[in-house]
Amino acid sequence: MSLHTSNAGGGDFKPCPEGMHLARCFKIIDLGTHMIPQFGKEAHKARIYFELPKTLMAEGEMAGQPFILNKQYTLSHHEKSILRIDLQNWYGKRFDTKGLDAAGGFDLAKLLGRPALINVVHSEDGKFANIASINPLPEGMECPPQVYPSFIFTLEDFNPVDFAKLSTKMQEHIKKSGEYIKLHTERSVDSDHGAGDDRVDGLDSDIPF
Repeated sequence: MSLHTSNAGGGDFKPCPEGMHLARCFKIIDLGTHMIPQFGKEAHKARIYFELPKTLMAEGEMAGQPFILNKQYTLSHHEKSILRIDLQNWYGKRFDTKGLDAAGGFDLAKLLGRPALINVVHSEDGKFANIASINPLPEGMECPPQVYPSFIFTLEDFNPVDFAKLSTKMQEHIKKSGEYIKLHTERSVDSDHGAGDDRVDGLDSDIPF
């Protein structure tokens, strides 16, 4: 699969209200491959972000702007994977496994700008708003125009400018991925051998999502 949460609130931040909300996918972040201790194996993770154009924040510096929710996935199109289940629900149809295999997986970049109707539920302590389900818009329902700019970050096509736009916490997490470490190592080797303009710039920067 070429690419792919919960929304945490802290302090006095009020999470997105529970219930069904109009939403639109506007951002996708490739987190890379990490070891999952509880399962004893590696998994490639990504996050899909949604803006809620009709559900606006009422407080803080983002007051008047749409709530943002995201959901983290393992990049798998296995029939039982949460990503595939959510995407099938979102598209309102079952996917063909052979077709996905032949295509190398679902291209998540196609999700950018796609509207949805998402169901939001709170954690027991009320501090977190989680995406419980993603559904297609009912016939006749329209989603307002996109508010936040579309953005996609992938490790396969690493762009240091896009990487710098991520938060410090997310950058540090991505730096621990197998893909980033390999890219960093290859860049260091090229540098040691006097590589010129073909090297990937910015990987050694102390860039603090």
